[in-house]
Amino acid sequence: MFHHVDQSLEKSQGGLRIGLTLVKRLAEMHEGDIEAKSEGLGKGSEFLVRLPLATKPESQKSDDKTEPVSPPLSLRILIVYDNKDAADSLAMMLDLLGNETHTAYDGQEGVACAPATPGSITTW
Repeated sequence: MFHHVDQSLEKSQGGLRIGLTLVKRLAEMHEGDIEAKSEGLGKGSEFLVRLPLATKPESQKSDDKTEPVSPPLSLRILIVYDNKDAADSLAMMLDLLGNETHTAYDGQEGVACAPATPGSITTW
């Protein structure tokens, strides 16, 4: 999803250096972890991400199998990304999950679309 603008030879083996850090922090935010393994140069890598299962709090558990399932929480999400295809794909996926999304394709557009204060409502 991330890519370099500069495709020179000196960076051909490198990445943006944010991928594993981003995954690690996201996993930790959800009380999970990540493990990386490799048998050496040129032998590939294996990454294992562990996340806990979502469970109902004890107060909501019931033996009654007819309990109605509540719909997932719907969120208003602003996606700001200069890769239009990636931003649009992410928005479609989040829309399918029942969220309300809006996309902006650069920082200025994103700031203009974002609410001025947390929790405030803005018209898209």
